[in-house]
Amino acid sequence: MCAKGPRIQVDAREPAILTAELTYLGYQVENVQLEAGDFQGKNIIGEIKRNNDFYQSIIDERIYYQPQKMRQTGKECYWILAGDPTDERRHLQLVLDHLFQLILSQHITLLPVPNEEAAIAYAIHTIMSKKDKRRTKNHFDRGQTHIGELTLLQLIPGIGPASIQTVSNRYATIEQLVKVTQKELAAIPTIGAKRAQLIWKAVRRTRVRP
Repeated sequence: MCAKGPRIQVDAREPAILTAELTYLGYQVENVQLEAGDFQGKNIIGEIKRNNDFYQSIIDERIYYQPQKMRQTGKECYWILAGDPTDERRHLQLVLDHLFQLILSQHITLLPVPNEEAAIAYAIHTIMSKKDKRRTKNHFDRGQTHIGELTLLQLIPGIGPASIQTVSNRYATIEQLVKVTQKELAAIPTIGAKRAQLIWKAVRRTRVRP
């Protein structure tokens, strides 16, 4: 373990390999049973959702009280989505609704990553580092890859990387995108009416729980 590395607390119920990966990245990891979130630093707290755990958290309503507990800490809140949270394809729109709800009403920054402990550890490292604070809310750089809110559009069937890049060039955040009309989306070169309808329906169907 690097004696001079930054400190981070990781929930003791997380896989040991995650601690190993974070240690490799230079962190001093303290494994404790956290009351909120799965990892936290001085000013940051985060939840990790693997595989279809995101969908299960909708069913058992953890998706509502977990963000509340995290916000009560007064720290910046993040969720790392490891793997494809839309494995339950029959419930795709339900999942999308709640993903966007976390951003818009719960003030959570979401980071979709591959379901690999190394990728999860790097996402945590990116959050903890926050090298470019101007872009922290929406994007995290890893080489040429942008991990952030607008990559959630990749979960919409029929929306590919080129379309996501085109939209993100116009709108930096989901908060901005939700205010756009379907006609305005369709007018964007290479998007067209069909993709515009898919994007508009996915974003505008977001429901806010009272």
